[in-house]
Amino acid sequence: MRTGEAPKSLAGLQQAFQAYVHEPERLDGIVQGIHPDTRVSAEDRLGIYATAYRLRLLEALDADYPGLHALAGDEEFDAIGRAFIATQPSVFYNLRWYGGDLPRFLRSSEEYRQYDVLAEMADFEWALVTAFDAPDDPLLQVEDIARVAPEDWPELRFEAHASVQLVDLKWDVVSVWKADKEEREVESPSKSEKATRWMIWRSDLKTLFRSLPADEAAAFDALRNGSSFGELCELLVEWHDVDAVAGRAAQLLKQWTQAGLLRAIKPA
Repeated sequence: MRTGEAPKSLAGLQQAFQAYVHEPERLDGIVQGIHPDTRVSAEDRLGIYATAYRLRLLEALDADYPGLHALAGDEEFDAIGRAFIATQPSVFYNLRWYGGDLPRFLRSSEEYRQYDVLAEMADFEWALVTAFDAPDDPLLQVEDIARVAPEDWPELRFEAHASVQLVDLKWDVVSVWKADKEEREVESPSKSEKATRWMIWRSDLKTLFRSLPADEAAAFDALRNGSSFGELCELLVEWHDVDAVAGRAAQLLKQWTQAGLLRAIKPA
């Protein structure tokens, strides 16, 4: 339906065009601002852009969430994408960032919030994307830690690498993601009563991930929140004998360093 008059300035025309692309059902005055063409009507020409806009955003979502696509199926993934686009117009110059709110959308949408497995898959996949695109921080080396004086160890604090992401998953969405990645048949994931913490990070140009035992998950959380080595040892008493906590903390620290999960020792 045509309404209104054609915008009289370039800025006005651009704003009207953007408004139309976001809401094609509202032509307002944009049609009057489009030069007529004997081959294609103004409405059809505008429709081409509105359709292309949505298809490009759907392509971006598909690139970031292939596991969600595999889990939901073609038709449902398309419906999810279009519903997300309708409520979340792109405000980014770089499409890499567009899909970041999809996990929140899946949790808040009346239509999809009952399917928490979808949101968990989206959490996992966005963590993969974020880890891969994180800043190229320097890496802490085992030799750097070896130079620390013994008396300084209790107050030693560390900085996690920028690529490290942590997500809690009750659903075994990782097995679905792997099956899709390896082009195997995707089966319905199982759900556990208790969430498992997964760590995702980048090593060179590879994105890696693994599940964490409870003591390691708690210790790494504490490290990222600024706890000292001495405080990590105190925390680990919940899972280990007092005589064993220092050894376990040192083992975890070495493991994290060798895996490239730490960037530096924090200054005292």
